[in-house]
Amino acid sequence: MKRILRAASLVLATAVVLGLAAPANAAVTDVAFDGTDTTTGGNWSFTNAAETTRTYQYGSFAYALPNSIGQFEYEVGGDNTSQPSLDETGGMGFGDEGYTGEQAAYRVHGPLGDADPRALMLPSGTERRPTACYGPTVSTSLTLPAGNYRVAVYILDWDRNGRIQTTLTASDGDTATNTVIDALNGVYQLFDVHSNGIQPVTIASSIDAGPNAVISGVFVDALGAPVVGSTWSGLDTTTQGNWVGVYGATGYLLCGMNTPTGAALGWTSSLDVASGLVYSIAGNTYAWADAFAVQTVVEPAYAFAWTGWSPEATGDARYATFWKYNSTTGGAATPGDRRATTWDSYDEVAGYTRPLVVDLHLPANSDAERDGFKLALYFLDFEGYRAQDLVIRDVTRGVTLPTEHIANFQGGIYYRYVVPAGTDLEITLTKTAGQNAVLSGIFLDELSTHGDGGTPPDEPPVVNEPRTPGYWGNWSNHFTQAQFQAILDAAIAQCPAFAGTSVKQATDKLRADAWAMSDKLAQHFLAFCLNIADRRLNPNTHVDLTRILGALTVFGDDTRTVEHIRAKVQFKWDSQGTPWKAWSRMQQEIAKNVLDAINNDGSGLLMDVEILL
Repeated sequence: MKRILRAASLVLATAVVLGLAAPANAAVTDVAFDGTDTTTGGNWSFTNAAETTRTYQYGSFAYALPNSIGQFEYEVGGDNTSQPSLDETGGMGFGDEGYTGEQAAYRVHGPLGDADPRALMLPSGTERRPTACYGPTVSTSLTLPAGNYRVAVYILDWDRNGRIQTTLTASDGDTATNTVIDALNGVYQLFDVHSNGIQPVTIASSIDAGPNAVISGVFVDALGAPVVGSTWSGLDTTTQGNWVGVYGATGYLLCGMNTPTGAALGWTSSLDVASGLVYSIAGNTYAWADAFAVQTVVEPAYAFAWTGWSPEATGDARYATFWKYNSTTGGAATPGDRRATTWDSYDEVAGYTRPLVVDLHLPANSDAERDGFKLALYFLDFEGYRAQDLVIRDVTRGVTLPTEHIANFQGGIYYRYVVPAGTDLEITLTKTAGQNAVLSGIFLDELSTHGDGGTPPDEPPVVNEPRTPGYWGNWSNHFTQAQFQAILDAAIAQCPAFAGTSVKQATDKLRADAWAMSDKLAQHFLAFCLNIADRRLNPNTHVDLTRILGALTVFGDDTRTVEHIRAKVQFKWDSQGTPWKAWSRMQQEIAKNVLDAINNDGSGLLMDVEILL
């Protein structure tokens, strides 16, 4: 139990207990953008050589990193994806360290879409099937009543064999041609023809590249405007297999739709599905797959590795560190090994135009000392030519945040957000330049209630819990930038030695490998002042200076409390000249040792006693 010594009559020259300007109480209630970070790169978690420990810049609660086998696009997240994910996940939020609280959850995937809309619908509109008539040249002859028509010829390179083919139509003594060089998505060649009612309209498609020429469907619609002979009218690359209600009002032919899957058969009309047409075909029929339902599915995303593995110390600092061995990917044998990897929206069929989507669930906090999370998303443009839009939708609250445009991120960049616990997010990335949209890591850190509503401003902390310069140098693991700014402002109010210090300057000072003793003293004094401002140090707590050699000589016998230490170090500061020039180097070192010991959770100096003046 804490003992309180009430010394109302005790008078000390430096015993002015200052009122602390605590950061404003502001619980995390909404998703908010919290800035970017272009300096951390792949060092989200790194080996601290000085302490031979692993240090987190991001991801202390949970993290997820994409991975892949070799340098191959690897399907993930779609409804029809058969492969398991190779992602590396870790942290309490994914069950590490024996944590049994609510877990984080995520899914990386493509957009909602049809189950392969390239395949032609059956007339019912409820099923699809990829089939074709084929040959070196495949041709059909249509007997049409006299009149004007649009004929749509559907070419589908279903098995992605690089087909290029030229189609010729002939009617009323005239011809028109068109060459299709990319039919991976399915394309309609549109021809306007005039039929004299006597001669048939003929369509012939011949191979220019690939194993054969294919025609999956022919669709005929009457035209009101007059047509002379046969003319090419254009290409339709958007309708794909969704012809029902678009083409074929006069008649349609679905080539080989009744052909057994995998069979290559000579053409007979019984193998087709057709209506409203009198026709014949010269060629064979083939069905690539059975019929499948027309339905909305979640399309896959992809994981890719730009590089192999490299050591943490010598690898490119843009590449993320991995900490778990994965025998499938053949790497990360040594904890901390680096690799440049990404989730991406690659899709050769859709031409890289699809968005990349992440569904992310943030769980409840691990204890009452935590309030919400900091979310960090890491983006790396390995080749240096991408740009993309980032949209985050707070599904829980029905709010969409403003779009962030991400460009020039070949050095790696983190986008950071503050998110309440228990929130579901939908994160959408859409490429605006380059090949595809990319994402190289998801990181979660719990936010502390200290500085954002955990301790009322008129109450000291129940237990002294000071932190080191290393902790404060990595403040972004524990606070938003706004929260840390508030703590820094409060610290400067108590310690004018740091007047005018920005967040970046404070961060650099706390992280620096200081050489000069005055710089070392400044580093520990800043951490000391931050501990007071964040109520991790009670100014009234008694300090036992007899434990540090020479401390009583430097600070004097009248020094009793944390507040006295603060006041004396500040008093010796000289902002007009060399900092602490009134102290010799040895005296500066002793003062630094005292602050270092206090910042290291007291190290025996902080007695469980308050002196109330």
